[in-house]
Amino acid sequence: MYVTIVHIQVQRSSRHLPCVAVFPDFSMANHSCLSTAKYAVAHRESSGFRMELRTKGALGRDRELTICYLDPLTTTAARQAATQTRWGFSCRCPRCRDPTELGTGASGVRCGMRLAVLKKG
Repeated sequence: MYVTIVHIQVQRSSRHLPCVAVFPDFSMANHSCLSTAKYAVAHRESSGFRMELRTKGALGRDRELTICYLDPLTTTAARQAATQTRWGFSCRCPRCRDPTELGTGASGVRCGMRLAVLKKG
């Protein structure tokens, strides 16, 4: 079983101390680069730390609740390498299968050269 370990900062008096929190139930959430949910660590004095998972919008009855394990601003190649190395799978979400990343061109290479456009005529 994979267990999610989240690094958090806990404030004690005027200092923030690094800590590690383990959320085994949260570890059951599947990955998608087009996640249907977002998550955050919340702290309440009465109940301590907990992982809050919220949908990004209304979900249909048969739609899976997913989270993005990685920074969504990384390139497809970087996301693919990370999911393979860290979790042993290749993401096959619609974003990863589309070379244009759903029309965003987010993994495109930016060239520093300026090209002159010649007019015919």
